Amino acid sequence: MKILFKIIINIFFNVILFISKTIAQENIIQILVHNPDIKSDKYLEIYNDKINSYFLLKNQNSSVIPNINLNFSYCIPDPNDGNDLSNFYKKGTEINIDTEYAKNLNCTIKALNSSYYDMVIIDDKFLLGENYLATFAVLKLYFTKIDLYKFFLNYEGYIENDDISFHDDDILKAGRHNNKGLYGIPYEMDFDTLFFNNFNDTFRGFIYKSILNNDTLPSLLPPLNEVPSNFSEADLKNYEGIYQSMVDDGIISAGFGSNDELLNFFVEFIHYKFNIKKLPDRDETPEFFEFLFDEYKSKEFYDSFRKYLIKYTGKYLNKTLINSIEDAYNSFLNNEKLFLRGKASNYLALKSINPNISIHSLPDNTSVIDRKYIVINNNSKKDKKMLVKVALQLSSREMQLYRAKVFGNLPTFDFKRNNLDNYTIEFCNSYPELCDLIKKLNSIDVTTAFIRDKFSGSYIESRLVLPTTLKSDTFNNNYFLFNSTFLNILNIKPFSLLDLYKAVPLFIFQDIMTVIVVDILSITLIMVYFKRKHPYLKAISPFLSSLTIIGMILNISISKFMFFVHTKILCQLLYVVKYFTLNLTNLPMFATIFRIYYIYTNISEVNFGKKLNDKRLFNIISITLSVILIFAFVAVFSDEFYETTMGTAMTTRSIMCFNKHYNHFIVFTIIMLVIMFFVMLVMTIKTIKVSRQYGEVRYVLFILFLLFSSLLYEFIFIILIHESKGTTIFLISHAIYMCSCLCCAYLLVGHRLIYVLKHPIKNNMYQGNDINNDYFNNTLNIIDFIPLKKTGNCPFSFFKKNKNKGKRDVNKEVFSVVKDCEISFDDSITNNPNNYFFNQALKSLSRPKEQSPLDQFKDSYQSTQNYSSLQGSQQYSSLQGSQQYSSFQGSQQQNSSFLNYLNFKNYPKN
Repeated sequence: MKILFKIIINIFFNVILFISKTIAQENIIQILVHNPDIKSDKYLEIYNDKINSYFLLKNQNSSVIPNINLNFSYCIPDPNDGNDLSNFYKKGTEINIDTEYAKNLNCTIKALNSSYYDMVIIDDKFLLGENYLATFAVLKLYFTKIDLYKFFLNYEGYIENDDISFHDDDILKAGRHNNKGLYGIPYEMDFDTLFFNNFNDTFRGFIYKSILNNDTLPSLLPPLNEVPSNFSEADLKNYEGIYQSMVDDGIISAGFGSNDELLNFFVEFIHYKFNIKKLPDRDETPEFFEFLFDEYKSKEFYDSFRKYLIKYTGKYLNKTLINSIEDAYNSFLNNEKLFLRGKASNYLALKSINPNISIHSLPDNTSVIDRKYIVINNNSKKDKKMLVKVALQLSSREMQLYRAKVFGNLPTFDFKRNNLDNYTIEFCNSYPELCDLIKKLNSIDVTTAFIRDKFSGSYIESRLVLPTTLKSDTFNNNYFLFNSTFLNILNIKPFSLLDLYKAVPLFIFQDIMTVIVVDILSITLIMVYFKRKHPYLKAISPFLSSLTIIGMILNISISKFMFFVHTKILCQLLYVVKYFTLNLTNLPMFATIFRIYYIYTNISEVNFGKKLNDKRLFNIISITLSVILIFAFVAVFSDEFYETTMGTAMTTRSIMCFNKHYNHFIVFTIIMLVIMFFVMLVMTIKTIKVSRQYGEVRYVLFILFLLFSSLLYEFIFIILIHESKGTTIFLISHAIYMCSCLCCAYLLVGHRLIYVLKHPIKNNMYQGNDINNDYFNNTLNIIDFIPLKKTGNCPFSFFKKNKNKGKRDVNKEVFSVVKDCEISFDDSITNNPNNYFFNQALKSLSRPKEQSPLDQFKDSYQSTQNYSSLQGSQQYSSLQGSQQYSSFQGSQQQNSSFLNYLNFKNYPKN
């Protein structure tokens, strides 16, 4: 009893503990933030404490927001994240991606995929990192299969315009996704500036004055001959020494070890180089970057960038390009460099360390702007309305002004309005230098800087590959790789077939082979059409076989169009056509094999001409294809389709189409092909068992080749979408597929067509039938037109060649029925004595119409007499004592009467 009591008590306390933890979790809002540029062990602790204190103070008497706590935390990436992506790029390019960026990106996406984090503070480079006209396929394959903005809650319907009207219009607009809704509320902003110390010594003061008054910075250090005449000899010597030191080590400390900083610097340099405040719009000046195609002009551009970098940071580029942001700040604070290129938000922190530090704008007040937004995770389990209220408070004017005073963060107020509100005025009164810089700022949106075409690379792709490539090429003073990568990102000139040939010359050979194969198949189609009435081709239905070959031709041709689909509608239509042509290849062949199977397994039937003719089967196939086409249209146009590109993961920026449920589509198609294959295989095996002939093995080989080629065809499309380095595999697969198609065509109609061309039928007449007619007038057994086993006397199954003695004359060779060939096969109907009179009736019906009724009667009578001679034979003796023979003896008169009726029923009436 005591043990049971203890168990109940433990269960009770565990339940209470679980409920308490659940309630505690419900009262905590988890917010993901990114590490600051300058890492500090206590920064996150201080940030949590200060923000929570102010947040609770503002809501202590609030009935809208319950008593909750905020918990800001960093994302801890998986150490292995980014390695697979790095190897993926290295397979076919020389690009080394930024694996650290890939790790942090994937960490954020994983956080949004879970319900742990309720909110995320993200920058504009993540919020606006995708190009929504053509998605980056690598992002879909290695990070997430859905668009990034779909992780975020759409604020539309939760907030009023008055709640966010105080934000800067441009910053607020950037929080919207392609006019579909507001997904990010502005949280804070930042930009690049120059910091310097106010020294009182003569030569340093001269240098500062010379540099800071020169907005375009053509030469950061004034030449020695411009030194003022009032310099003493000692000052001049000091100046010469410092001057040379500054030339070697540079005058600006910058954290270009950070790839974000280096990419921002490169974008800002483009503006300085061409003396523009904003890159021209792609629609206004689409040719702006076309100078990169010129070898001389591009070299001059990159050389000027390298010289510009050396003037800023010194000639030791190996140190400059690995210098971290934290090292750059320490170098400046230790007076190792005159200037610091840093973020404006660090001004108050630097000022607290050294009051003599001042701030100055970059040339022309031009800088990349960094914007941060607060977003709500759609996967959060907490009440969305409550989360929206919290987001509005964290991004409110009061909270932004509070963070500016405590942490130095820059608010997202609209400083360019004529009538500033009280919060903006208070900020400007407290920090006039920062306020003045913000008002004069010519901001650069780096997320759109390289969007020169609707299929240009997204910022995420640019950030992944450009900084690392720029670093290596700047250090090696060889910009070939960066230039090709940069042009790939810009996508100034649309991808063309010529570009494909230049990038992969093997595609020229592939297209030549494709044209040859298509021509061979097309000629085969034409020849089959002209010989379609020949009984040797009629047996395998030339019309249905032609449909299969047409499907092969379309399948061979359509794969290349995957590289040139640039609209969503064309993308969807391509998938419909692809699925339709796949069935156009297989269904007619399925019907052909069924036709042969039905003939062999229903041998007792007299005539199959009208029952299994092409028109009947064509109607069935047409209905089936129509249903499939409707199904394909509904399935494709109800799915989510988008254009995608492998981008810099391939040497050329080819655009392809992709759909959300592509994997389901592939699985369904493969299952359908396998089922169809096994059904055809079963029918073929049963046909072989009945006919027991060698020739039908061709159909086993054919359907094996057909299935192999069909699956290979699907594999080619998988390569095109899932493999950036699939060029070689694609070429090999396409070549094998074309060879498979040729083998299929030969096994299907090729060998028959060759035989027909070599052995024409004399006078186009066969057993009284004109082979140019759609139907045979005289009854024939259609099994005779399916290939049987060839013997030494009969080179092909159902035809033999009448050879003249002596020299062979092919032109005089004619066809005769298979009975003239000396072959033997187990036919249970023709060899069974019980069916003797029935077979004689069939034989009589098979004779030409020109034979007179009297001749028919004579032949019938002679057949009866011939039958009497069977009584002395061994076969007849074996039947003598059997019940079957008694039955046969008793029905002899009946069969004779039936035969006479068949022979005399067509006599003309007097």
